[in-house]
Amino acid sequence: MSWITDLLQDIPLSAVLREKIGLIETKYQTAETQIASLKSENESLKESNAQLETENVQLKKQIASLAHTDELLDEIDVNILRIIGLSKYNQPWADFIAEELQLHVEEVKYHLNKLESAKYILSADYGDGIWQYSFRDKGREYAIKNKLL
Repeated sequence: MSWITDLLQDIPLSAVLREKIGLIETKYQTAETQIASLKSENESLKESNAQLETENVQLKKQIASLAHTDELLDEIDVNILRIIGLSKYNQPWADFIAEELQLHVEEVKYHLNKLESAKYILSADYGDGIWQYSFRDKGREYAIKNKLL
């Protein structure tokens, strides 16, 4: 805005007008300085945001991988794993587990199928039509880590 001052320098103006123009020029320079500062801060925040977005994606991937390791087992699943792990002589079957947990056998079968699909347990029929269940490595590892044995 100094060009305005130069233009008006030859025109007779009152002291009040000159003072107002001076104040306006000062405010204008202050505003330009603030704009430059804000632009710099904005660029810095954009860079920081990009880094945080990248970190957020990585953390979401970590959470997803951790969530899939235990497939969010519920209390019944955990109790079934405990029973399988603690059975001493035979591999337990659905009726035995249902009786131990005081649940309907169909509910137990649902959980057994869920655990088998998630590769925690293995089922086997030894020819008598009664399916028996034992640990797979994943189920054994879960039982050990969670002190179910």
